[in-house]
Amino acid sequence: MMFIAGEDDHVQPAVYFTKQMAGRLQNHEYKSQNKFIYYKNAGHFAPFPGNLPNLPQITGNTQFHMRMIFGGTKKDNTKAASHSWDQTVQFLNRTLKKKFRILIQSSIKQTGAIVE
Repeated sequence: MMFIAGEDDHVQPAVYFTKQMAGRLQNHEYKSQNKFIYYKNAGHFAPFPGNLPNLPQITGNTQFHMRMIFGGTKKDNTKAASHSWDQTVQFLNRTLKKKFRILIQSSIKQTGAIVE
């Protein structure tokens, strides 16, 4: 599993939750595949590269006197989004390609198919 947390998340204690998961996964059989990434000065939306830098750090609704603070700075959220996307692609390539290759090989053995 892959976890990404902004250290300046004002919506939830993302770093705390991520570290809790890291602790719980210490004894899992696939623990070597887990990846935990923390971004200093990045807020709640840091790992969403498709939305940044358009998402605000603060948003509100004056009708209901409500305000949400997501944290981070535009610069640091943008850097975290870009980096986390690269890390996500690498993680999926590393973890899923191996599993996909095993599935294909197993299917070939079961069906007797010839692959050229």
